[in-house]
Amino acid sequence: MIRRPFCGMAVGFLLGAVSAARGAGMLSAAAAFAGFAAAAWQMWKCRDGGRRRDVRFHAAVRMAAFALCLLFGSVRYGQECRFRDGYLPYLGDGTNVTVQGKLDKKEIKNQQYIYEMASCIIGCGQNERSKEAPVPCNRILVYTDSDFASVGEILVLNGTIELWDAARNEGNFDEKSFYQNRKIDFALTDVRLCGIYGKENRLAEWLFALRNRMRALYEQTLAGAEAGILCAMTLGDKTLLQDGQRQLYQNCGLSHIMAISGLHVAVVGMACYGLLKKIGPGIRSAGAVSAFLLVCYGQMTGMGNSARRAVLMFCLMLSADIVGRSYDTLNALGAAAFVLLVQNPYLPWDAGFQLSFTAVAGIVCMGKTVDFSGQRYGKQMEKLYAGTVAWLVTLPLVVWHFYEAACYAVPVNLIVLPMTGAVLTMGLLGGLLGTAAAVFLGESAGLRLAGVLLFPCEKLLWLINRVCAVAEQLPGAVQITGRPQPGQMILYYAGLAALAFYLKRSAQAAKERRANAEKNTPAKHRSETGKVQRMGKEIAQSSGGMARFFAGAAVLLIVLFWRGSGGMELDILDVGQGDGSFLRTGGGDTVFVDGGSTGAGKVGIYRILPFLKYRGVREIDYWFVSHTDADHISGLRELLGEGYPVRHLIVSETAGEEDAALDELLALAADTGCEIRYVGAGDILHLGRARIRVLSPLREAAYADKNAASLVLCYEEGGFSGVFTGDIGSAEEEALVEAGVLRPVTFYKAAHHGSKYSNSEAFLQALSPEISVISCGENNRYGHPGDEAVRNMQRTGSRIFYTMHGGQIKIRYRGGRITTEEYCGCKEGCVFPVQLLK
Repeated sequence: MIRRPFCGMAVGFLLGAVSAARGAGMLSAAAAFAGFAAAAWQMWKCRDGGRRRDVRFHAAVRMAAFALCLLFGSVRYGQECRFRDGYLPYLGDGTNVTVQGKLDKKEIKNQQYIYEMASCIIGCGQNERSKEAPVPCNRILVYTDSDFASVGEILVLNGTIELWDAARNEGNFDEKSFYQNRKIDFALTDVRLCGIYGKENRLAEWLFALRNRMRALYEQTLAGAEAGILCAMTLGDKTLLQDGQRQLYQNCGLSHIMAISGLHVAVVGMACYGLLKKIGPGIRSAGAVSAFLLVCYGQMTGMGNSARRAVLMFCLMLSADIVGRSYDTLNALGAAAFVLLVQNPYLPWDAGFQLSFTAVAGIVCMGKTVDFSGQRYGKQMEKLYAGTVAWLVTLPLVVWHFYEAACYAVPVNLIVLPMTGAVLTMGLLGGLLGTAAAVFLGESAGLRLAGVLLFPCEKLLWLINRVCAVAEQLPGAVQITGRPQPGQMILYYAGLAALAFYLKRSAQAAKERRANAEKNTPAKHRSETGKVQRMGKEIAQSSGGMARFFAGAAVLLIVLFWRGSGGMELDILDVGQGDGSFLRTGGGDTVFVDGGSTGAGKVGIYRILPFLKYRGVREIDYWFVSHTDADHISGLRELLGEGYPVRHLIVSETAGEEDAALDELLALAADTGCEIRYVGAGDILHLGRARIRVLSPLREAAYADKNAASLVLCYEEGGFSGVFTGDIGSAEEEALVEAGVLRPVTFYKAAHHGSKYSNSEAFLQALSPEISVISCGENNRYGHPGDEAVRNMQRTGSRIFYTMHGGQIKIRYRGGRITTEEYCGCKEGCVFPVQLLK
């Protein structure tokens, strides 16, 4: 029999899709044809018969299946890309279109209905491509304030297209990739119903109503925190989660219990299957009913990728039990992966897909590499080992996507997971019976019954929250790691596979030695003393296996988290209409200049902090504040409020005494233990071989407003120098020119977001920057950047970069060589102001 054919098929399809995405489709085709040739050679050798005929035949079939799926994955990915490219580039943000599609699922979020429509067709619109003919497209999301349709019905809607936003800085959430990896192309807002027809899916609509009733019941019966967690755990509904709860569970390594996955499916599926088998309708009927109920549960909770994987694997397990065949977890995992990938070849880039399949594969492959049989605490040690394995195999993916690691995830999971099964069982039972009682006996009866059934569930959830709160307060609970390099992840997983192979071979060798010793020991010597001695040897061997495992894991963690010095780096973040610059010196000191925005909401939480985590920056050594306008400090306030460590806050000594924003900022900084320093013109901060000179505000000058009194800084390291100007105007620029403190520089951060009232010609000629960066928001109401300011920068011969077009601007100085890179690059069809002014 061919061993685990679906594993090879899934891996082949995955490699084919990835190679096509990387532009190596011809390489995957060549590899596929090589696989076919090898399979043909093995089949040719089978003609001679012999003892190895079956082995060669199975090898040939495996090779052929792998090669076929490799080619299929490449072709399937290319097919999806060509399909999407046939219409998506022609759709403009804000375009009015008419769309027809089938309502596949719906949910309520933030008091708004979200419809997910499948089998969509884009009809008439305002772009030339869509006027030619109706164009089929992937799924879309429809946002509406009212529930006007049922699942299964076909809707004709007119609305406004909202394209997904791509990330503007490293580490920021990439909305475009997130949704398009799920084959959801855009959102439709301001919708107007033009037509509705077709037959509703009564089961799906009933499940949607049941989910809403259970959520309302949880909300009325339980306290706020416990209600939100129970809704997330049982229904996959996170709308009731309180502020910070999601982050709390993530910091403790418990995010997986709030995503419907294998744990939930195992509890629900095994409970139904075991109960039905005892009742006695027959194993086939029990399996069929259990599978149906499990699919309904998955449908009710949204049927995410993790849930679909778990449901498919459980159905395969039921099938194996019904027909009397053995169940192979890895083969079932491969089958589930193959089915999902064929439906959506973009899934390899989905974080949920990666984590779900990697966790199961890692636990299965490494779960039995150390033998704990015969030990006094064997079960506890086995659980510890399994939890550590699950943490280790998913750790690279966690830090790749979230840039931080929960250090106490293993012990917290060992404490919490035994309670989770009881919470799920009692939570679902209380919700279902309470809802049934409310329907048949009245709302009050339903609430009383739910209150009784959910009481122990509420106490367990309170205990879980307390465990998480205590764990989060422990030293080093969460470590910012940054995103590792792809080469580090490849080396880590290769080392983990080698470690698993070594431990498995060691366990097999030890087992063979025990069997031989038992066989060669005379029966009269097999006394109780001998048994005790053999048990002691087994404990010593398993302890040695655990020691080798943890030693190998420690080496792999060093490989994963090693960060070498990469020279000086400067990043001007895209914060919308505002300023924010990160600087890391060649010696490793971290500096931030300003950090705020009036054009992007919560810029500190959603743009600055994710960037710092992505870069592995655990604290800022020196944070300079040029002045206290909101577009320069709003993000800093948010980070201080979140407890992000800032060692020194540096402000101008001429800051106004009646500046309420400054008073608030200094009080917040003092509460976090941040040291506050005041500087003026002539002060110098030495950072190893680098230094930062304060050029302005001049001590003898008087300034009319905050902008004029902005800190002006000059950073110097080796052959690199750069000037940060805050929001000074042309008068302050003229004063700096007259003071004779300006020198030609490598980098210039345009004053006042490129305002026409700043960036004067004499000032720029004195600086003669090689690189100029303008930080401003697109289509801002101030008209930044000004044409005259850009023209003055051009006259110096400077290369000009814009955060509104290129996103984050990355400048690196290594070995005397300067490199500059835009994170986003030019938008297709956009026109730079510098091009207009040439």
